Amino acid sequence: MQNVELSIRQGTGNYWNGSAFSSGSEVFVQATGAGSWSYGLPAENFPADGQYTLSVRATNNSGKTTTASPRTFTLDTAAAASTTTFPTASGAYRAATWNVGCGAAGFCGTATDETSGIQSVQLSIRRGTGNYWNGSTFGSATEVWVSATGTTTWSYAFTASLFPASTNYTVRVRATDKAGTVQTPSSSTFSYDTANPTSTVTFPGASAVYTTATWNAGCPTPGMCGTASDAVSGVQKVEVSIRRGSNLYWDGTSFASTSEVFLAATGTTAWSFAFPAANFPAAANYTIRVRATDKAGNVQSPSSRKITFSP
Repeated sequence: MQNVELSIRQGTGNYWNGSAFSSGSEVFVQATGAGSWSYGLPAENFPADGQYTLSVRATNNSGKTTTASPRTFTLDTAAAASTTTFPTASGAYRAATWNVGCGAAGFCGTATDETSGIQSVQLSIRRGTGNYWNGSTFGSATEVWVSATGTTTWSYAFTASLFPASTNYTVRVRATDKAGTVQTPSSSTFSYDTANPTSTVTFPGASAVYTTATWNAGCPTPGMCGTASDAVSGVQKVEVSIRRGSNLYWDGTSFASTSEVFLAATGTTAWSFAFPAANFPAAANYTIRVRATDKAGNVQSPSSRKITFSP
């Protein structure tokens, strides 16, 4: 073999001229060696990510030239990108809402790479500030990356029964493109919460008797007030129902409903329900029931308090 030459073209554009991709016509540059050949071209000489076409021709000692079939390759220095469709960042879930989040229960999302395409997607799942999911339990003290199914659309099967406790969890996702470039992981934290919230009634007192004056002085805004809490996802709302004797319920305007009506209180961890003494139609016994709902949708069994209003 006498010599080997090659040409390199950027996409459908210019050819390498030995120092830059600036030639409109094909240029063959000399390789080093013959039987085994090489041509030094550091990655920084490529002007952009994308497709390049390499053509090689060899000339033997008799002067006969043979051209090999062109070979196309892709330069890709940009990292892929991935997004998590479910769970949502700062989302709160219980078994029923978790298991319907993706087409298959678990984690799902998308990934993109404009140049070489997606090779794989991996994720890690951490319980609070503790252990990581190792593929079967939260038993690893160090981060473990498990493989998702799919690429541009990916999923990881993980049913609600695999959560060992109600707490916060962090999922990190990274995509690798076909050039081997690994994305800096994206991260989001969500709550898995199966415990009901709790609420307390600060006013009125249980079995207490009130006049117009003592009732209206009970809360900063006359009515009912109290607190609520949820250790994991937080309180979403507090609701109140009021019943006159064993008869009708307050519907927001009057005691006219034959079925129980829960009306939204103002506030969450500290709540109030405006109900001035003038709303009581008569001296009677009244039953107040309060329930809190957390951000995962767990609803407290209502707490009940009976009072007597005697203007």
